[in-house]
Amino acid sequence: MTLKEALDQLESLGSEKMREFNRKRGAGENQFGITLGEIRAVANKIKEDHALALAL
Repeated sequence: MTLKEALDQLESLGSEKMREFNRKRGAGENQFGITLGEIRAVANKIKEDHALALAL
């Protein structure tokens, strides 16, 4: 998976409701608005990719 593919997938999982929830708790505007469970699902799909981790 490339950096662009990973970021596109994370962005597609985001929701305005979660972004608003995060903003109320101090998060800035630079966020995807996804849950930890969704992040873990993407991580399981990627497995180990050191180069992608450095790029992110």
